[in-house]
Amino acid sequence: MCHNRPLEARNAIRSILTQSDMDFNLTISDNSSTDEVETLVKMEFPHVKFVRHRPMNPDHITYCVQAANTDYICVFHDDDVMSHDYVANMMKLVTRYPDAVAFASNAKIEYFGKTNREHSFLDYDVEVQIKTPYELAARYFSRHQLGIAPFPSYIYKRSIALKIPLEYVRGKYADVIWLLKLALSGDIIWTNKPLMTYRIHADSDGQQESRRDRLRLLRFLKNNASWIGRDVLDDYRCSFIYKPLVMKVKDKNSLKRLIAINFLSAYTCRRYFRFNTYKSAIKRAWVKIKLYL
Repeated sequence: MCHNRPLEARNAIRSILTQSDMDFNLTISDNSSTDEVETLVKMEFPHVKFVRHRPMNPDHITYCVQAANTDYICVFHDDDVMSHDYVANMMKLVTRYPDAVAFASNAKIEYFGKTNREHSFLDYDVEVQIKTPYELAARYFSRHQLGIAPFPSYIYKRSIALKIPLEYVRGKYADVIWLLKLALSGDIIWTNKPLMTYRIHADSDGQQESRRDRLRLLRFLKNNASWIGRDVLDDYRCSFIYKPLVMKVKDKNSLKRLIAINFLSAYTCRRYFRFNTYKSAIKRAWVKIKLYL
Protein backbone atom coordinates (compact mmCIF):
# COMPACT_ATOMS: atom_id res chain seq x y z
CA MET A 1 0.00 0.00 0.00
CA CYS A 2 1.54 3.30 -1.12
CA HIS A 3 0.56 6.90 -0.44
CA ASN A 4 2.77 9.84 -1.45
CA ARG A 5 6.04 8.38 -0.06
CA PRO A 6 8.17 7.38 -3.08
CA LEU A 7 11.53 7.17 -1.27
CA GLU A 8 10.13 5.07 1.57
CA ALA A 9 8.19 2.95 -0.93
CA ARG A 10 11.44 2.18 -2.79
CA ASN A 11 12.96 0.73 0.40
CA ALA A 12 9.82 -1.28 1.19
CA ILE A 13 9.61 -2.73 -2.33
CA ARG A 14 13.30 -3.65 -2.37
CA SER A 15 12.96 -5.43 0.96
CA ILE A 16 10.09 -7.51 -0.45
CA LEU A 17 11.93 -8.34 -3.69
CA THR A 18 14.96 -9.68 -1.79
CA GLN A 19 13.10 -12.28 0.30
CA SER A 20 14.76 -15.66 0.87
CA ASP A 21 11.42 -17.28 -0.11
CA MET A 22 9.98 -15.72 -3.28
CA ASP A 23 6.89 -17.92 -3.53
CA PHE A 24 4.36 -15.08 -3.43
CA ASN A 25 2.65 -12.51 -5.64
CA LEU A 26 3.46 -8.82 -5.17
CA THR A 27 1.11 -5.99 -6.12
CA ILE A 28 1.92 -2.31 -5.58
CA SER A 29 -1.37 -0.56 -4.80
CA ASP A 30 -0.82 3.19 -5.20
CA ASN A 31 -3.38 5.38 -3.45
CA SER A 32 -1.36 8.59 -3.89
CA SER A 33 -2.61 12.06 -4.74
CA THR A 34 0.59 12.71 -6.76
CA ASP A 35 2.39 10.84 -9.57
CA GLU A 36 5.73 10.35 -7.77
CA VAL A 37 5.20 6.74 -6.67
CA GLU A 38 3.90 5.73 -10.10
CA THR A 39 6.90 7.32 -11.81
CA LEU A 40 9.29 5.55 -9.45
CA VAL A 41 7.69 2.14 -9.91
CA LYS A 42 7.59 2.35 -13.70
CA MET A 43 11.26 3.33 -13.79
CA GLU A 44 12.72 0.98 -11.18
CA PHE A 45 10.24 -1.90 -10.83
CA PRO A 46 8.54 -2.26 -14.23
CA HIS A 47 8.12 -6.03 -13.78
CA VAL A 48 5.99 -5.69 -10.63
CA LYS A 49 2.20 -5.57 -10.91
CA PHE A 50 1.08 -1.99 -10.31
CA VAL A 51 -2.40 -0.57 -9.63
CA ARG A 52 -3.08 3.17 -9.47
CA HIS A 53 -6.28 4.40 -7.84
CA ARG A 54 -7.87 7.38 -9.56
CA PRO A 55 -9.60 8.89 -7.68
CA MET A 56 -8.04 7.82 -4.37
CA ASN A 57 -9.73 4.81 -2.81
CA PRO A 58 -11.18 5.61 0.65
CA ASP A 59 -11.32 1.87 1.48
CA HIS A 60 -7.83 0.87 0.42
CA ILE A 61 -7.29 -2.20 2.64
CA THR A 62 -10.64 -3.71 1.67
CA TYR A 63 -9.72 -3.26 -1.99
CA CYS A 64 -6.42 -5.10 -1.43
CA VAL A 65 -8.13 -8.02 0.32
CA GLN A 66 -10.77 -8.33 -2.40
CA ALA A 67 -8.31 -7.99 -5.27
CA ALA A 68 -5.96 -10.72 -4.05
CA ASN A 69 -6.34 -14.22 -5.48
CA THR A 70 -4.37 -16.19 -2.87
CA ASP A 71 -5.44 -18.00 0.30
CA TYR A 72 -3.38 -15.64 2.47
CA ILE A 73 -2.59 -11.95 2.11
CA CYS A 74 -0.20 -9.48 3.73
CA VAL A 75 -1.16 -5.82 3.37
CA PHE A 76 2.25 -4.21 3.87
CA HIS A 77 2.89 -0.47 4.23
CA ASP A 78 5.15 1.71 2.11
CA ASP A 79 7.09 3.22 5.04
CA ASP A 80 8.15 -0.08 6.68
CA VAL A 81 10.78 -2.66 5.75
CA MET A 82 10.62 -6.48 5.69
CA SER A 83 13.54 -8.56 6.93
CA HIS A 84 14.88 -10.91 4.25
CA ASP A 85 13.31 -13.99 5.91
CA TYR A 86 9.85 -12.55 6.68
CA VAL A 87 7.99 -14.67 4.12
CA ALA A 88 9.88 -17.89 4.96
CA ASN A 89 9.20 -17.61 8.69
CA MET A 90 5.60 -16.48 8.37
CA MET A 91 4.72 -19.31 5.98
CA LYS A 92 6.11 -21.78 8.54
CA LEU A 93 3.56 -20.37 10.99
CA VAL A 94 0.78 -20.73 8.42
CA THR A 95 1.72 -24.38 7.91
CA ARG A 96 1.86 -25.12 11.65
CA TYR A 97 -1.44 -23.39 12.45
CA PRO A 98 -3.76 -24.02 9.46
CA ASP A 99 -6.89 -23.10 11.45
CA ALA A 100 -5.61 -19.70 12.61
CA VAL A 101 -7.16 -16.61 11.01
CA ALA A 102 -4.19 -14.25 11.18
CA PHE A 103 -0.46 -14.22 11.84
CA ALA A 104 1.92 -11.43 12.83
CA SER A 105 5.53 -10.90 13.80
CA ASN A 106 7.55 -8.89 16.24
CA ALA A 107 9.37 -5.88 14.84
CA LYS A 108 12.32 -3.62 15.32
CA ILE A 109 11.13 -0.08 16.04
CA GLU A 110 12.81 2.79 14.25
CA TYR A 111 11.80 5.99 16.02
CA PHE A 112 12.67 9.09 13.96
CA GLY A 113 15.70 7.37 12.43
CA LYS A 114 16.98 5.67 15.60
CA THR A 115 16.38 1.96 16.25
CA ASN A 116 15.05 1.23 19.73
CA ARG A 117 16.62 -1.47 21.89
CA GLU A 118 13.23 -3.02 22.69
CA HIS A 119 11.14 -4.66 20.01
CA SER A 120 7.45 -4.04 19.39
CA PHE A 121 6.35 -6.59 21.99
CA LEU A 122 7.95 -8.65 24.75
CA ASP A 123 7.35 -12.32 25.47
CA TYR A 124 9.37 -15.31 26.67
CA ASP A 125 7.63 -17.69 24.24
CA VAL A 126 8.87 -18.05 20.67
CA GLU A 127 5.26 -18.13 19.48
CA VAL A 128 2.27 -16.41 21.10
CA GLN A 129 -1.12 -18.03 20.52
CA ILE A 130 -3.98 -15.55 21.06
CA LYS A 131 -7.21 -17.48 21.42
CA THR A 132 -9.76 -14.79 22.32
CA PRO A 133 -10.49 -11.11 21.62
CA TYR A 134 -9.98 -10.52 25.35
CA GLU A 135 -6.37 -11.72 25.15
CA LEU A 136 -5.75 -9.47 22.15
CA ALA A 137 -7.43 -6.43 23.73
CA ALA A 138 -5.40 -6.96 26.91
CA ARG A 139 -2.23 -6.74 24.81
CA TYR A 140 -3.32 -3.29 23.64
CA PHE A 141 -4.88 -1.72 26.70
CA SER A 142 -4.23 -3.59 29.97
CA ARG A 143 -1.97 -2.31 32.71
CA HIS A 144 1.61 -3.60 32.41
CA GLN A 145 0.85 -4.86 28.89
CA LEU A 146 3.80 -6.27 26.95
CA GLY A 147 3.28 -4.57 23.62
CA ILE A 148 1.72 -5.62 20.32
CA ALA A 149 2.64 -7.00 16.93
CA PRO A 150 2.48 -4.02 14.53
CA PHE A 151 -0.41 -3.92 12.08
CA PRO A 152 1.72 -4.05 8.87
CA SER A 153 3.29 -7.36 9.98
CA TYR A 154 -0.02 -9.24 9.74
CA ILE A 155 -0.88 -12.01 7.28
CA TYR A 156 -4.59 -12.86 7.03
CA LYS A 157 -6.53 -15.90 5.97
CA ARG A 158 -8.30 -14.19 3.09
CA SER A 159 -11.55 -16.18 3.33
CA ILE A 160 -12.07 -14.81 6.86
CA ALA A 161 -10.89 -11.28 6.11
CA LEU A 162 -13.42 -11.05 3.26
CA LYS A 163 -16.28 -11.75 5.67
CA ILE A 164 -15.19 -9.10 8.19
CA PRO A 165 -14.35 -5.90 6.29
CA LEU A 166 -12.34 -3.14 7.91
CA GLU A 167 -14.69 -0.22 8.66
CA TYR A 168 -12.87 3.05 7.95
CA VAL A 169 -15.81 5.01 9.38
CA ARG A 170 -14.59 3.98 12.83
CA GLY A 171 -11.60 6.28 12.43
CA LYS A 172 -7.86 5.81 12.90
CA TYR A 173 -8.34 2.88 15.30
CA ALA A 174 -10.41 0.91 12.80
CA ASP A 175 -7.49 -1.53 12.44
CA VAL A 176 -7.66 -2.45 16.16
CA ILE A 177 -11.42 -3.02 15.92
CA TRP A 178 -10.91 -5.17 12.81
CA LEU A 179 -8.34 -7.37 14.54
CA LEU A 180 -10.59 -7.81 17.58
CA LYS A 181 -13.42 -8.94 15.30
CA LEU A 182 -11.10 -11.33 13.46
CA ALA A 183 -10.13 -12.86 16.81
CA LEU A 184 -13.76 -13.95 17.23
CA SER A 185 -13.33 -16.28 14.24
CA GLY A 186 -10.18 -18.10 15.32
CA ASP A 187 -6.71 -17.95 16.82
CA ILE A 188 -4.18 -15.24 16.03
CA ILE A 189 -0.53 -16.33 16.07
CA TRP A 190 2.43 -14.04 16.76
CA THR A 191 6.07 -14.97 16.32
CA ASN A 192 8.55 -13.37 18.69
CA LYS A 193 11.09 -13.02 15.89
CA PRO A 194 11.45 -9.40 14.68
CA LEU A 195 10.74 -9.93 10.97
CA MET A 196 10.24 -6.31 9.96
CA THR A 197 11.24 -2.76 10.87
CA TYR A 198 8.31 -0.57 11.91
CA ARG A 199 9.16 3.06 11.25
CA ILE A 200 7.74 5.93 13.31
CA HIS A 201 8.27 9.35 11.75
CA ALA A 202 6.64 12.77 11.47
CA ASP A 203 4.07 11.56 8.93
CA SER A 204 3.10 8.41 10.84
CA ASP A 205 -0.61 8.11 11.58
CA GLY A 206 0.16 7.26 15.19
CA GLN A 207 1.75 10.68 15.69
CA GLN A 208 -1.59 12.39 15.02
CA GLU A 209 -3.83 12.23 18.09
CA SER A 210 -7.62 12.22 17.74
CA ARG A 211 -9.87 12.39 20.80
CA ARG A 212 -12.87 11.80 18.56
CA ASP A 213 -11.42 8.50 17.33
CA ARG A 214 -10.45 7.45 20.85
CA LEU A 215 -14.08 7.97 21.86
CA ARG A 216 -15.21 5.91 18.84
CA LEU A 217 -13.00 3.08 20.04
CA LEU A 218 -14.36 3.49 23.58
CA ARG A 219 -17.90 3.17 22.21
CA PHE A 220 -16.96 -0.08 20.46
CA LEU A 221 -15.32 -1.50 23.61
CA LYS A 222 -18.37 -0.55 25.71
CA ASN A 223 -20.82 -2.11 23.26
CA ASN A 224 -18.81 -5.34 23.18
CA ALA A 225 -17.57 -5.52 26.77
CA SER A 226 -19.15 -8.98 27.17
CA TRP A 227 -16.46 -10.55 25.00
CA ILE A 228 -13.68 -7.97 25.27
CA GLY A 229 -13.71 -7.74 29.08
CA ARG A 230 -14.84 -5.14 31.58
CA ASP A 231 -11.37 -4.88 33.10
CA VAL A 232 -9.86 -4.13 29.69
CA LEU A 233 -12.55 -1.48 29.15
CA ASP A 234 -11.65 0.14 32.50
CA ASP A 235 -7.95 0.07 31.64
CA TYR A 236 -8.63 1.76 28.32
CA ARG A 237 -10.81 4.44 29.91
CA CYS A 238 -8.13 5.16 32.49
CA SER A 239 -5.08 5.30 30.21
CA PHE A 240 -6.56 6.83 27.06
CA ILE A 241 -9.54 8.94 28.20
CA TYR A 242 -9.46 10.09 31.82
CA LYS A 243 -5.72 10.45 32.45
CA PRO A 244 -5.19 12.66 29.38
CA LEU A 245 -8.28 14.65 30.40
CA VAL A 246 -6.86 15.35 33.85
CA MET A 247 -3.55 16.43 32.32
CA LYS A 248 -5.18 18.86 29.87
CA VAL A 249 -7.74 20.56 32.14
CA LYS A 250 -5.98 23.41 33.95
CA ASP A 251 -8.93 24.49 36.09
CA LYS A 252 -8.75 22.25 39.17
CA ASN A 253 -12.42 22.90 39.93
CA SER A 254 -13.57 21.95 36.45
CA LEU A 255 -16.44 19.45 36.42
CA LYS A 256 -14.67 17.39 33.72
CA ARG A 257 -11.54 17.19 35.86
CA LEU A 258 -13.47 16.19 38.98
CA ILE A 259 -15.34 13.43 37.12
CA ALA A 260 -12.08 12.13 35.71
CA ILE A 261 -10.35 12.13 39.11
CA ASN A 262 -13.28 10.32 40.74
CA PHE A 263 -13.18 7.62 38.05
CA LEU A 264 -9.39 7.25 38.39
CA SER A 265 -9.66 6.84 42.17
CA ALA A 266 -12.36 4.15 41.90
CA TYR A 267 -10.46 2.47 39.08
CA THR A 268 -7.24 2.34 41.12
CA CYS A 269 -9.01 0.63 44.03
CA ARG A 270 -10.58 -1.99 41.75
CA ARG A 271 -7.32 -2.62 39.94
CA TYR A 272 -5.46 -3.55 43.14
CA PHE A 273 -8.05 -6.24 43.85
CA ARG A 274 -7.53 -7.85 40.43
CA PHE A 275 -5.29 -10.90 40.10
CA ASN A 276 -4.47 -9.95 36.50
CA THR A 277 -2.83 -6.73 37.71
CA TYR A 278 -0.15 -8.65 39.57
CA LYS A 279 0.09 -11.42 36.99
CA SER A 280 0.79 -8.88 34.22
CA ALA A 281 3.28 -6.92 36.33
CA ILE A 282 5.22 -10.07 37.28
CA LYS A 283 5.27 -11.33 33.68
CA ARG A 284 6.48 -7.98 32.36
CA ALA A 285 9.25 -7.83 34.96
CA TRP A 286 10.34 -11.42 34.27
CA VAL A 287 10.41 -10.95 30.49
CA LYS A 288 12.46 -7.76 30.85
CA ILE A 289 14.93 -9.49 33.18
CA LYS A 290 15.40 -12.30 30.67
CA LEU A 291 15.71 -9.81 27.82
CA TYR A 292 18.51 -7.80 29.44
CA LEU A 293 20.46 -10.62 31.14
